[in-house]
Amino acid sequence: MTGPRSPRTFALALAALAFLLGCGDAPLPTAPPHAEARVTRLEVVSGAGQRMWSGRRSTAPFRVRAFDATGSPVGKAQLSFKVTGTGGGDPSQSHALTDENGFAETWLLRATSGFGAVVAEVGSARAELSFTVDRGAGEIRFLAGTG
Repeated sequence: MTGPRSPRTFALALAALAFLLGCGDAPLPTAPPHAEARVTRLEVVSGAGQRMWSGRRSTAPFRVRAFDATGSPVGKAQLSFKVTGTGGGDPSQSHALTDENGFAETWLLRATSGFGAVVAEVGSARAELSFTVDRGAGEIRFLAGTG
């Protein structure tokens, strides 16, 4: 007999039910924590303290490196960049992923005169990279006149 009420079908259904119920004791797999959650420190690598001309791109990238609590670099962590201060501009990327060695960078675009900082943040870690923007170089000409 091979119908839905056959002993063989009943035994298979019972075995499947026992298997499913038995799996309830096993721990469920958990996803590893996001890379951002592992970052405890951001280190300034380069770009801090630079001077640039108004209206232009920064002369060097603002670069940071992400580390975990053991001092190991953290790759694939998404961090944010923003600009603060009296000088301004826009980061070339407001969000960046760290590479496999924990490095991430941005450039300052459309810089405006003043002092400021590019702030990198991920989780509770934060780094500030200062900059100064001077007015664009100009030219003064004295033209001959009639007096």
